[in-house]
Parts: sequence; structure tokens; C-alpha cells
Amino acid sequence: MAPFETIRRAHGDRMRIKAELHGIWGIGAAKAICAALEPIEPDWVEDPIWMDRMADVAELTASTQVPLAGGETLGGLGQVRDLIAVGRIGTPIIDITWGGGVTFARKVAALAEAFAKPIAFHDCSGPVTLTVSTHLAMATPNVSEQEITRAFYYGWYHECLDRLPPIDRGRIRAPEGDGLGVKLHPDLLLRKDVVIRTTGL
Repeated sequence: MAPFETIRRAHGDRMRIKAELHGIWGIGAAKAICAALEPIEPDWVEDPIWMDRMADVAELTASTQVPLAGGETLGGLGQVRDLIAVGRIGTPIIDITWGGGVTFARKVAALAEAFAKPIAFHDCSGPVTLTVSTHLAMATPNVSEQEITRAFYYGWYHECLDRLPPIDRGRIRAPEGDGLGVKLHPDLLLRKDVVIRTTGL
């Protein structure tokens, strides 16, 4: 708890806090962690358990005041529906690459909106995914946020594209220009460490 408590002491409620638990905890440990986090009032606790265990998600949700978020690894519309309706999760999170593309993400966003829920889009799959996801987020009324992986965004993402969705004071927007507004970096396919796979229909 020390890092969370230090942030709250230094910044009060001026900084939003989230806890990412990567789905590695059992239900008992997840309950204990959520209970310990309640006093700092985080925005959410993300993936405290695997999000495909709907009964466990519902039990955890009922046991805590902390909002739960998750679902980025789910790939079925029915799974997300159950996560919202049965698990009663606060904010579903979707990765457009892992989940099944833009069409799937739009359906999930509409499903969440039908339940009066916000949705967040996940970033961990690369700069093209982030760019597409940002475009979609800007066109989706119930998106609460577009996640980014800062180490990737400020690290290797720029090696793949000619530019990235710009971030200014914590807000991301789609790049300007035709299509997605980005192009593959001209030297990308010439790199010795690049792997190219071609699949047929």
C-alpha cells in the first residue's frame, strides 16, 4: 500500500489512481487487496481475477466498494454481456486487436452503453492498434478513456510509425491526415530484426 498512500499524501485527489492486478489473484486474495485499496478510493481495480469467471467476478464486485474494470482478454460478445450483467463490472475494457477488431469493439461499446456503462480501450498490442483504437474512442460517446502503455509509447512505438497519436497534458487524440493519419516507418521493413509473415486465404 505504500506507493498508493504516498501518492495520495502528495497529491490528494488531484491524481486519479488505478491498480492493475493482471488477473493473477484468487478470489480471497482479490477481496483482501480490494478492501485494502478502498481507503484511497481508486478509479478502479483492473483484472483482479480472470474476467471469464463470471460468478467469481460477481462475488468480488458484491464484496467491495472499489469499482472493478477488466475484460480486455475476452473475445466474445456474450462474455462481455455476462461480465456486465452477471459480474456487474464497473468499466469493461476492450483491446480491439485481441477482441476481434473495430466491429467487435463498436458492438461492445454499444452493449456497455445499453447498460449505462462507460468503456475503456486497451493499449498493449502496438502503435497501429493504439491509433485505430484512438480514432474509435473519439467516435464513441461512452468511452471513459484510451489506455496507453507509456513505456511502449515513449519507447519503441515511434520506431514503427512515422508518427503517433499525439498526447497533450494527459489527453490523446487521433493524428490528422488521410485514413488513420499514420504510415509505417519507411525503414521498418528494411530492419534486420523484422519478421514478415504472409498468410494466404
